Amino acid sequence: MGEWRKILYCQQKSFPDNYVSEKYFLSGLTVNHNLRKYSFKDSVLGASRFTLQLNIIFFFYLGHYFIMNNLLPLYSLVLINIVVPISAIFLYWIGEGQNFTTHLTQVATQSLFCCCLTYAVSPILRTLGREIDTDSIYIASGLFFSLSIVFHDFGLSSPIVNMNFSTNISLAASILLISRVNNNADSYFLLVLSYGLFNTFPNINLFIREHFQPNFPFIASSIISTIISIFLYNTYFPLFVSYIFLHIFLLLVIPTIFVNMQSFKNVIHGPWDEATVNKK
Repeated sequence: MGEWRKILYCQQKSFPDNYVSEKYFLSGLTVNHNLRKYSFKDSVLGASRFTLQLNIIFFFYLGHYFIMNNLLPLYSLVLINIVVPISAIFLYWIGEGQNFTTHLTQVATQSLFCCCLTYAVSPILRTLGREIDTDSIYIASGLFFSLSIVFHDFGLSSPIVNMNFSTNISLAASILLISRVNNNADSYFLLVLSYGLFNTFPNINLFIREHFQPNFPFIASSIISTIISIFLYNTYFPLFVSYIFLHIFLLLVIPTIFVNMQSFKNVIHGPWDEATVNKK
């Protein structure tokens, strides 16, 4: 009987298919063969993608508060409604280059259609939840936003990731809050803000990450969190402290734990793993 050889796609009649020689069984044992170690910087930048989406939700609540209490004049809302689409088109123009004319036409058409549709449905959306208690509205919106975070795309390949569902859930939560505003104009601008934050901004975020700055989520999250922190500091200090501690926990504590826990990873690879072809 010949000696058993560790080869693929070659029948060895003297040995069963599941046979492995004791000589080779432990010789191929490896530990953490495909392990990729992340630095503290990588962990912080990864966590910033989560905090960015969290800050976008907080920013929408902030916009809702300003509109509800008439803290923003009408011309500011109109200016935001004009500047944001123009900025988005400009960014796309830089990336598209020669195809700018075609892309500009598509973006302008879609933007005009969305604005008209939003203006038409905003009076209807404002009256949808009038008979529901305000506390129930805020609790439901918080639950919807939390659910949207679960399905949001943070750059990881997972079966649970569904960007379209996450966007729809965020817009549904926004519609609940829109039912609390006082007039149709506020309803329209809040709906535009919701569409911009939860539908347009993620696309811009992805575009900037791929074409300009890979660390854009960290930069954007820092800017938005600074704006929110200033507002909370001047309005409700205990909430400001909670907000700061939340960011310290997400951006410093969790990455530190993650980096230290990598040393405990111990995945054993050996002959029992699925065979693969070694290409030379």
